[in-house]
Amino acid sequence: MLLYILVNCIDATEVLWGNKANLNGYFFNKNESFTTTTPYRTDCARSCWGVPLCISFTYDSKTCKGYTEEFVDDANSIATENAKYYVVSSVTGYTDCSDVQHKYNGIYRIFPVGIPEGLLVYCDMETDGGHWTLIQRRTDGSVDFYRTWQDYSKGFGSLIGEFYLGNEYIHVLTHQADCELRVDLRNSFNYSSYASYSTFAISSNATRYSLNVTGFNTNSNAGDSLTDVNMNKFRTFDVSDDSICPSARRGAWWYGYCSLGNLNGKYYQPGTLAASGVRWDTLENGISLSYANMKIRRKI
Repeated sequence: MLLYILVNCIDATEVLWGNKANLNGYFFNKNESFTTTTPYRTDCARSCWGVPLCISFTYDSKTCKGYTEEFVDDANSIATENAKYYVVSSVTGYTDCSDVQHKYNGIYRIFPVGIPEGLLVYCDMETDGGHWTLIQRRTDGSVDFYRTWQDYSKGFGSLIGEFYLGNEYIHVLTHQADCELRVDLRNSFNYSSYASYSTFAISSNATRYSLNVTGFNTNSNAGDSLTDVNMNKFRTFDVSDDSICPSARRGAWWYGYCSLGNLNGKYYQPGTLAASGVRWDTLENGISLSYANMKIRRKI
C-alpha cells in the first residue's frame, strides 16, 4: 500500500474550519460550510475533497465555499451568476502534473481519466521546465522494493520518500496522453546525471504492463540503460515467466536477459559493486547508485 503523507507547506490551500470531535477531528452540521481563498477552482475542489462530508462547493473570484449537501432545488440554489456551483465528484481538476499551476514541488491530487476519486502524486515543478509526475524514487533504502506483482500493480512506499506509484496508475497516466520520461540519478560521489526519452508508456495488466520506450535523448549524460528492455513484460519474483532475473536482481523490472538498468533493485551502500543493486550500467557498470527517480510528463 502506498503511504500518503501530506505536509502543510506542500499545499498552500488553507481551509478555515473548526476543530471538532469525530470525523478525523472535523464535523459539519447540515448546511455548514467552510470558506477559503484559493487562486484556482481545482484547488477549491481539492479542498472539498479532503474535508469529511463536503460534497459540493461554489467558486467565485478566488473565494471557495464548501457544503455538506448537494443542492438540487433551483429556488434555493446557492449558485449565483458569478459563484458557479459544482459537485465535487464531477470535478475533474488536474489530470496530471502538467495542469498544476503552482511553482512548488510537492504532493497534489490529480484526476486522471478513469480515476474519479483522484490520485495523490508528487509533482516536480522545477526540473527541466517542471510539471513532471514522479512514478518512482530511491533515496536511502528505507523501503523494501523486493515485492510482489500485486504490490507493484497498486504501488507502495511514501510520496515524500521512497516509493513506486503503481503500474495500474502508470498505465492510466501514459494512456490518457502521450508522455515523455526522464530518469534522474546520483552516484556515490553525488554526481548528478539523467537520461530522457521522448516516448514512454506501459500496457495494461492484461498484457503484463509491457514497456514502450523510444526516443533516447543522446545529449543525456547517463547513457541509455532502458531501450534494451523495450517491449518486454514487467516481471516480479512471483510473476516471472520462469525468468531468474527478479530473484537474481532482487527487484522488479521489464527484465529480458536481465537488464542494463535495475532501479527497483536492492539498495546498497552507494558505490558498492552489486548486480542486484540500484544500477544504471551506462552510467557506472554494476555500481550501486545513491539516488534515482523516474518521472513522466505529458507531451505538448
